[in-house]
Amino acid sequence: MTSNETPRGPVDSSRVPRYAGPATFARLPRLDEVGRADVAVVGVPFDSGVSYRPGARFGGNAIREASRLLRPYNPAQDASPSPSPRSRTAATSP
Repeated sequence: MTSNETPRGPVDSSRVPRYAGPATFARLPRLDEVGRADVAVVGVPFDSGVSYRPGARFGGNAIREASRLLRPYNPAQDASPSPSPRSRTAATSP
């Protein structure tokens, strides 16, 4: 990989544990400049539609945390649910 290339695809869980590193969707590399990606997943906390019941703002982080458990291959369905190699997570909000 040259210095101007960004990592592609999910981080290999045999090299970095699933619980380590920043939470990004499906453990995709974080990308601050979305112009080079085919797909961008942006987590936006939004709580103004709920009154007296806070919690919607935690949804984006909950999805990122749950997506850490995605595997690159599903043997039961003989399918690969992993995003395309050019997918990135776009500057998700903490």
